[in-house]
Amino acid sequence: MNNLDYTYVSGPGMVAMDVTTKCNLKCVHCFNDSGDSAPFVDTSPEVKLNIAKQVAELHPMNVCMCGGETLCCPNLYDIIDVLRPNVATVSIVSNGMLLTKEVAKKLKEHGIALAQISLDGHEAWIHDSFRGVHGSFEKAKSAVRNLVEAGIKKVYVGSRDPNPLVNGGGVSVLVKNGIEVVQ
Repeated sequence: MNNLDYTYVSGPGMVAMDVTTKCNLKCVHCFNDSGDSAPFVDTSPEVKLNIAKQVAELHPMNVCMCGGETLCCPNLYDIIDVLRPNVATVSIVSNGMLLTKEVAKKLKEHGIALAQISLDGHEAWIHDSFRGVHGSFEKAKSAVRNLVEAGIKKVYVGSRDPNPLVNGGGVSVLVKNGIEVVQ
C-alpha cells in the first residue's frame, strides 16, 4: 500500500488541496462557495497536475484532497498518481454522493488510504436539510460502507453536530443505520 518510510518525510505535516469548486450538494454551511454559485472557475487539469507536482516535491506527510466535491474533479486519479510516490498518505474528503463500490475500489487501487465522509446528524432529515439534497444521508452511509468494503481501513465520519454523542448516540447511530465498521 505505502512504501514510503515516514521517518524520511521532510516536508509539511499536511497540505490541503482543493481540487475543484464543483459540488453536487447545496450545503447551508459551505465555507468556500462551491457548487453552482462558485464565484470562480476551476483551474485547468494541466494546472492542477502542475500544482500537484509542486506539492509532491515538498514531500509532505499527508495531502488531503478537498473541494467542492473531490470526486467531481475530472482528473482526480491523475493528481493522486502524481502525489503518491512522494507523499506518505493521500486522503480525500467527500460528501459520498458519487462514492459507489466501483469508485471506492478505484480510490483504493490508486493508493488512497484514508477518507472522510461527512454525516451531519443522526437522522436523514437532519443531514439532508444541512446538505440541501434529499437522499444525501443514505448516500453518505453507503459511501462509508463502500470504502470499508474496498479495503480502505481508515474512514473518518465527520459531523457538524456540536455534541454527537448526546445528539443521536454517536457511533451506535452509525451501526444502527447499517454502518458496521468505522475505523
